Amino acid sequence: MSDGTTTSTTGAPTAAAAVVVDEPTLVHLDPATLTIGTNVRLNARLDAEFIASIKARGVLQPIVAIRHDDGAVLVRYGQRRTLAAVKAKRSTVSVLVVNDTDEAERLIDQMAENDHRQALTAGERLAGFEQLAALGMTAAQIAKQTATDRDQVKAALKVAKNTTARAAVTDHAVSFTEAAVLGEFDNDESATRRLTQVLGTGQFDHVAQQLRDKRAEQQRMQKYAAQLRRDGATVLTERPNWNETPKPFDRMLLNGQPVSDADQLTNPDLALLVITRTGWVNAEDGSPIDVLNDAHAGAVEELGWHDADEHWNRVDRSSGPDGPDDTTGEDPATDSHEQEEDADDQEDDDEAPAYAAAYDDDDEEEESERLVHDDGTRATFGEYLTTERWCMNPTAHSYIDRYNSGASTSAPRKKAAEMEPVERAEASAARRDVINSNKAWVSAETVRRTWLRTFLTRKTPPKGTGQFLAVAMLTNLSQLDATNARDQASVSLGLCETPLYTSTRGLLGKAAEKTMTDQRGTVIALGVVLSAYEASTHKGCWRSVDAGTRRYLEFLAANGYELSPVEHRACGHPAEDTSEAADQHDEQDDDEQDAAAETDDDSEHDAAAETKQDSDGETEQDDDSDDEQETSRL
Repeated sequence: MSDGTTTSTTGAPTAAAAVVVDEPTLVHLDPATLTIGTNVRLNARLDAEFIASIKARGVLQPIVAIRHDDGAVLVRYGQRRTLAAVKAKRSTVSVLVVNDTDEAERLIDQMAENDHRQALTAGERLAGFEQLAALGMTAAQIAKQTATDRDQVKAALKVAKNTTARAAVTDHAVSFTEAAVLGEFDNDESATRRLTQVLGTGQFDHVAQQLRDKRAEQQRMQKYAAQLRRDGATVLTERPNWNETPKPFDRMLLNGQPVSDADQLTNPDLALLVITRTGWVNAEDGSPIDVLNDAHAGAVEELGWHDADEHWNRVDRSSGPDGPDDTTGEDPATDSHEQEEDADDQEDDDEAPAYAAAYDDDDEEEESERLVHDDGTRATFGEYLTTERWCMNPTAHSYIDRYNSGASTSAPRKKAAEMEPVERAEASAARRDVINSNKAWVSAETVRRTWLRTFLTRKTPPKGTGQFLAVAMLTNLSQLDATNARDQASVSLGLCETPLYTSTRGLLGKAAEKTMTDQRGTVIALGVVLSAYEASTHKGCWRSVDAGTRRYLEFLAANGYELSPVEHRACGHPAEDTSEAADQHDEQDDDEQDAAAETDDDSEHDAAAETKQDSDGETEQDDDSDDEQETSRL
């Protein structure tokens, strides 16, 4: 038997003559006994899917051959089927024995047999999967019997249930996976437009994840706002512009003094604006822990809170909490300053809680990202929903703007109203860039970790693995044994869905005890190192180039992962800026989707939104908006 090329192990017979048959005869023979004769196809190009199909279903179309008087059977048409049957270890195949032809006819027939074939369209394949499912077959069974990737079958069955997705497969060259994603957003015209622009590119998964994250954030904020309305509060649907009448209470003065909480809460013109903030939240339910967010560094341990490691074990630090490692190349104080200024720059930096600033989530802080209380309550640093209080008619209550009245005792920073148009646009663009880039990194992280888990299922290491591992061990050895590196490795290698803090080391230990080839063992070693790099990334990585992060991302890219624009930025690559196009889509949303704004589920509160504006649009309108605070469509 041949190994996949058209050259027979015995060559074209010269002494034996072809047997003349009265009519074509169908016989069943061991494919390993067949001889592959000269063929117009120079290489059989066997693929795993074809071999799997032959293994599962056999050779459905008989192989055409001639028989020689010495008993040898020479394949004329069916070279790939024969070779695949041998690879699949089929015991017999159907062979149609015919009379021989001259060389010219053989060549013409072999070319015609291969040329005049039409594969199933994606729509036809979709219909086939759907019918098999209707007959009771599971996705796994369909995948096995049709030698199709299981994820593709699952995606196809999902597409079959969605009109928009099905039309995309039937009418356009769209994969099942892409069509399934389009189906997720079939009621969102803007999202569909953005996805359509990147169909068939490596950016499709990144854009899809960004849209999912954005939608999830909007849904959380809408639910939060709906509950506020049910409680009787007036909730703003968007952040008022800086030159409009409503103003936040934080910048209002009454008789030269800040408006008290009591006066704010009883004011008939009080309205609430739902925003997101970054701070300490309960690890169980995500609710903010006010006592921590309001506390200063020295008071935290006095309140019973202590640093904790990834296993929630208390970590004693007699010198107090460590400040974040400055891996971004920026002054931590400056970065905290940017994160802690409020929506209208009304507070100076020294008013921000020192302890909260020390845990700025845009800086890399691995050792102190968790706190545990004496009573066992756990806290993590993340985003939470809260509200800003706004007065819809400050003049009616004799409130004055502290920044426009001259009443402020400190020299305020330059306000947007005082800036030149170009200066204001630059400031707005800078703030919008921080918000968009942070969100883009979080979305890219989801895509990247999903890709990494699939990548590490391979049996052999990719080219360049040895050099990559050597450099990692020589330059980043301390990262490899970090607890969060082991946790990430357990997920990347498919040992668990999420890190199991009490048994991660045990899972890796069990994996190490399994019998494996040297090549698979190298892949696992690579997975552990890649996971260490992945665990060390954070959403501030895009701010400056870190050698380790760049080495990691470029290795992934060299092996088929498509870097998103924000990841290119983390590597220092000159990448195409897609933020402008995204902003244009968001601005179109504001104009086109007014009628689709979410309203309160309780009909007794009429909260129909006048516009639907995402965090990008909100930040662009409010030139003084906080980098951390984003108003969603309510």
